[in-house]
Amino acid sequence: MTEDKAMSEGGRRALYLRPWHAFVYDGHEYVLNTGRLLTRRVRPGFIATLERLAADPLAPRTDDDELELFQLELASAEPVPVGMDEAPPPRTPPPITSINLMVAQRCNLRCIYCYGGGGEYGDAGMMSEATARRTVDWLIGQAGERTRLSISFFGGEPLLALPLVKSTVVYAREAAAAAGKSFGFAVCTNAMLLDDATIAYLKDNDIRALVGFDGPPEIHDRNRPRADGGPSSPVFLEHARRLTEEMPDAANFRATIWRSEDLPAVVDYLGRFCGGSYQTAFAAACLHDGEPGQGEGLPSPADGIGFARESIAAFVDAVRRGDEAEVSRYARWLDFGAALALLGPQRPQRAHCGVGSSMAGVGADGTLYACHRFVGSPEHVIGDVFAGTGDRDRFVNKPTFRTEPCASCWARPYCVGGCLHYNLGATGDMFTPSDDWCRLVKAWIEGGIHLDHELTEGDKELLYEHKLVARRPCPYDL
Repeated sequence: MTEDKAMSEGGRRALYLRPWHAFVYDGHEYVLNTGRLLTRRVRPGFIATLERLAADPLAPRTDDDELELFQLELASAEPVPVGMDEAPPPRTPPPITSINLMVAQRCNLRCIYCYGGGGEYGDAGMMSEATARRTVDWLIGQAGERTRLSISFFGGEPLLALPLVKSTVVYAREAAAAAGKSFGFAVCTNAMLLDDATIAYLKDNDIRALVGFDGPPEIHDRNRPRADGGPSSPVFLEHARRLTEEMPDAANFRATIWRSEDLPAVVDYLGRFCGGSYQTAFAAACLHDGEPGQGEGLPSPADGIGFARESIAAFVDAVRRGDEAEVSRYARWLDFGAALALLGPQRPQRAHCGVGSSMAGVGADGTLYACHRFVGSPEHVIGDVFAGTGDRDRFVNKPTFRTEPCASCWARPYCVGGCLHYNLGATGDMFTPSDDWCRLVKAWIEGGIHLDHELTEGDKELLYEHKLVARRPCPYDL
């Protein structure tokens, strides 16, 4: 563009916009600089100004408009390429530092939504002690300079193999000490075998517990019956209460949503039952039951949008009333944490999780998979603990930054494409998230931006005091 064409008849210089996203939430207008993750609650009508400038860089604007553009760092004197920031440079696969160890591909429950096909992952079996020890040796050997490693005992139900869990913990700690490393441990359990002696063992050995818990007994029993078809909640609730009493800071709970209408009741029940964090996730398709992308009958994540908005409003009200118990109940809900995190320092994410990169799943036979959810799927094998890992490039350097719908999506810096296993079950392509999942993620992000601006600094003191949110650093503090 020539100098003459860069100026309007009224002397205005052309202004080009960097990538942005605008939305209205509870009657307020918000704008997000998607490259720098800067947000502002803007005055009414400013979004219309942005839309005019996007169509015509010489469009009329006021001094107040230009001030808003400056504060959002959106204005550029030169044309800005369409789309998001450039993809990061390719990475060499890093050492794997975290594994989910399938000590038992068998289960004592028959959860109606199990993505592992009854906990068998297509091939029922129990891990041998030799394979478990070989896995520890392999993990330490390939870890390089990384000194902190972790093992999560998984299944099926890993407590069906409790003797192997115990012997593996002992062996791993001894081997790690000899190599100048250390291990953290966790067990993912349905709690049916979590008696007092087992809880004491976990507590004495600093092993965290992640427990499947679907909320009110009538929902839990419908979703998670025993293998004989009977209800699991009587035994489960007894064990879960004992666990929270003995390990309040090391017990976390996760509910799977099978019917969308259950979500409010499940969140309420878990928030009042649990002293630690809890999470909800919509059921994913089982890859062992049919072709990927054929997740008919599964609940839609988009059904959670209304409840997300209600939760944001309830949280604001609880903060302003100083209701610490209610504030804590929402803050411990990890899904709500996606919104709460937007009140603290922001930086673009590179990956949704460590799938196939820093994390792997290990089948009962020692086969390595991109993560525990892919166990039993030949297409997602990345090696084995005897010969080591193979090609992991498609997981380490995912196409999320280069292909649609994610490449130009305003929400990509926050979600980075989502869970690959869930994507595969929903769309048939692990790098293509479903529209419904994206809508829920975006609703939480927009809700978090609204929350950040709706709460005053005085309101936020309660969150800072209880370390629920990190204070943003002063931009002038060098």
